[in-house]
Amino acid sequence: MYPSSQQQLSLPVADELWLLSHSETSGRPRLAEDHIALGLAGAVLCELLISRSLVLSEHAAHVVVNNQPTQDEVGNWVLRQVLSSRASAPVKLWVQHLADEVEPWVTARLDRHGAVVWEKAGLFGRGRRAVPRSINIAAASRVRLTHQMTTAQWELNTATVGALTVAIDLDALIAADIAQDREAVREPLITVGRRLPAELKAVLNGVRTSITEVTMSIQR
Repeated sequence: MYPSSQQQLSLPVADELWLLSHSETSGRPRLAEDHIALGLAGAVLCELLISRSLVLSEHAAHVVVNNQPTQDEVGNWVLRQVLSSRASAPVKLWVQHLADEVEPWVTARLDRHGAVVWEKAGLFGRGRRAVPRSINIAAASRVRLTHQMTTAQWELNTATVGALTVAIDLDALIAADIAQDREAVREPLITVGRRLPAELKAVLNGVRTSITEVTMSIQR
């Protein structure tokens, strides 16, 4: 079934991706932090495209502000970034730019939703780390994703989250979580990703290309 936006998740796309990409008990990242940051940047762009607060130009796939979101500080932060830019930039560059600062915005929103608590981090406890408030909250995103993947009854937000997990290579960990072969998880996520609207696929491509560039730079 083609993804629908009629039903919405209890949390925004980026918040769901954060919960999937961090430990349910410690809040530690489950894969490379730059991969997570690029995924979260793509996720907040997808949120604004879904709400039509952002649109992409027809030819160059550049980000354009369409209207202001309401009651969402993360969305307003992104729109301020786009509005203050002196030059138009393609999606991939926005993914890379937002990745530098996106995680604190997402964890602050998770905090406002009551989804995380803050615990001391580091050897001497000088820093703070967001930790899921409960196992049930942390696992809800994975349960929702795997249920829709199994039934092929997708709604747009979950389909977007699923496609992003593939883009940042998080699907392998999700497969391990549910004791499934990676290909059995990856195939339906790739399939639904191909059915997403073109503007969301442009963001996914920007995330994946950025991760490939990061990986290649490390290998040199």
